[in-house]
Amino acid sequence: VYEGECVGLILALHLLSEQEEVRKVSIWVDNTAAIQATTSDKCGAAHYLLDHFHSLLQQVRGRHPNLKLRICWVPSHTGVEGNERADEEAKAAACG
Repeated sequence: VYEGECVGLILALHLLSEQEEVRKVSIWVDNTAAIQATTSDKCGAAHYLLDHFHSLLQQVRGRHPNLKLRICWVPSHTGVEGNERADEEAKAAACG
């Protein structure tokens, strides 16, 4: 789950990097360990993913210098619009 959330953070930044003139973004994550890891440079589980996250974040900040980015915790994505669809797509992808 932790690594999956880290990959989700990377994918969110990738999508953000392709947008024009973005000023405010919130990324919602249901794994507090993944959120805490985004603010740390310590080695740990899935560190290679966090290295990639930080590298991509620098690129995003270069493209969007005034960006206000929030990474927020949401318990099990409760109340997040589109979550059910995202869960269905993830399950379909996992099944091949």
